Amino acid sequence: MYNARSIYLIILILLTVDVSAQKKTEILLLGTFHFDSPNLDLVKTTALDIDAVQAELENITAQIVAFGPTKIFVEWDFDKQSELDSLYTLYLANRYFDVVKERHPNQKFYRNSEIFQLAFRVAKKSGHRQLYGIDIKTEFPFAEVMAAIKEAGQAELADEIQEKIAAMAKKEADDRKKYTLQELLLLKNTPEARREDYSAYISLFNRAGRSNDFQGSRLVGEWYRRNLLMYSFVQKALGDNDERVMVLLGSGHAAIIAQLVEFDDKASLVPVHKVLK
Repeated sequence: MYNARSIYLIILILLTVDVSAQKKTEILLLGTFHFDSPNLDLVKTTALDIDAVQAELENITAQIVAFGPTKIFVEWDFDKQSELDSLYTLYLANRYFDVVKERHPNQKFYRNSEIFQLAFRVAKKSGHRQLYGIDIKTEFPFAEVMAAIKEAGQAELADEIQEKIAAMAKKEADDRKKYTLQELLLLKNTPEARREDYSAYISLFNRAGRSNDFQGSRLVGEWYRRNLLMYSFVQKALGDNDERVMVLLGSGHAAIIAQLVEFDDKASLVPVHKVLK
């Protein structure tokens, strides 16, 4: 006869086996600079010469297609999914670039963005009928933070922030001259690069303001919240048949979302260098 303790242990073992047996969805989290360089971020960059990297994009696409993602998630406003669907329908019909040239002649975003140059290309070659927009905007009170720093007399911190932004912009410009597109993507997705993207929020912005002024923490919290919401869209869209998916986002997002995936029992990260070799 089993006593209560034995039954409890058996149930615990069965639950443990069941959880461990669940297959996790493999997530290729590809952080990138924005190919069209809209310069909406703190670090300003020059636009990628998209015509010069078409052969590379084909090679990168082939490697991702071989990985076999069943869904592709991109940095597109979640509440504008119908527009993304319409644009992708044009792309499938080989009409996309002609139509956007007519509709948006002065907007390089629609021609150069990684969404259309890379994600659309991968999706079409993978036989997908849809991509998923997961972006959601939250506050980013940078001006308020800098004002709080000034009011608190944190001149040294203000200098640190500006120096950090300038150093990151210079490194970005230097790297663009030295490396191929695939090498740039690999560099953006190392643990060291993700830590660099993440650490500035904690080591710099979270210190901002007087002891009773939390503008710095509000900025960090809003940035974290945006990424948490974005990842929730991925989680809700995953089905039982999604063994592998790709999430294509700005590298700053990838730094936080990588941490979220790490603690998700139903997902696991695929190192980018395992796919882009």
